[in-house]
Amino acid sequence: LNDLHEFSIAIHEEKIANGEISRDFVGALAEFWIKWINTYSLDNYFFCYNIQEVKERKNIALEIVALDPREISIPILKNCYTCLNLSGTVNPYVFNNLMGLHESGKKYKGIIADSPFKKKNIKALITEGLDTKRENRNPSMFKKMISRIKEVLYCTPANVGIFCASYKILKGLLDNDLEIAVKNNKKKLFIEESGLSASENAFLVSEYKSMADSYENGAVLLGVCGGRNSEGEDYPGNYMNAVIIAGFPYHLPTPRVNAKIEYYDKVFNKQGWNFAYLYPAVQRANQASGRPIRKIIDKGAIIFMDSRFKDKHTWISDWIRTELEIVPDKKNAIIQHLYPFWYPK
Repeated sequence: LNDLHEFSIAIHEEKIANGEISRDFVGALAEFWIKWINTYSLDNYFFCYNIQEVKERKNIALEIVALDPREISIPILKNCYTCLNLSGTVNPYVFNNLMGLHESGKKYKGIIADSPFKKKNIKALITEGLDTKRENRNPSMFKKMISRIKEVLYCTPANVGIFCASYKILKGLLDNDLEIAVKNNKKKLFIEESGLSASENAFLVSEYKSMADSYENGAVLLGVCGGRNSEGEDYPGNYMNAVIIAGFPYHLPTPRVNAKIEYYDKVFNKQGWNFAYLYPAVQRANQASGRPIRKIIDKGAIIFMDSRFKDKHTWISDWIRTELEIVPDKKNAIIQHLYPFWYPK
């Protein structure tokens, strides 16, 4: 492997000397296996393979997964004079542990600032009577969820975002006539499909935003939590008046996730499930829920459509948690909360 690595360096130097662009795959292969050998006995690394399908061809990808971010963060923190970390969604307790702030040799102070947003401009709801656990995912549950979504659409003056816990829930909504519900509320449906290129997605979002101030009644963007549209895009003003988090966005319990849970149990005093499974799920919901509120003057409604958010509400971002209201499992209960919010007397 060392000979292979040295050979790749020689190829790189020769191409550079000849004024050519150096694309080195030999070196990357050697570096991967050297890294594997150097870390295979360490419990803060996990080794796995993934079967990926690209253009109808299946490929096997070997992976080395670093489980502990402190390996990188602590040396950086020790070598800097001071470090300021800002976030609107991160849980300070989890971040402190995962980054090793107390282990950096520096003094640490956590500050939870008051929300800059006016209470009258935020409506945050958790709906009871809906649970998207795998055993509950049937036509009856999806139709009930769509009936609640229709109440949100009826009250919302312009654009709405629906970010699902997974593509399976997204498909379940479509299979049970979500599109008809959207059309009946005179809105246009835009769907974030898996595999869209960057340019295709940019066009989709641009078209969706263009509906906000049109002569019609706005549009609906249907996507997934943890995706580029629920975390990397802003929707101020009428670009997104309301956002619905459809389901609790847990990741599938893959071997990689289970390895992280097991490792965090060891190093963080039995906090593996909270740090490696619950916290990332709530973070995806937190990120998606903040899409409509981007400016001080923005007004938006945030609806968590899964009763499990009620039990886990302490993990929701503080600026949203302080405004949370529980909506009972009754027809038109959402309308009773949202209609006065958008159309005050």
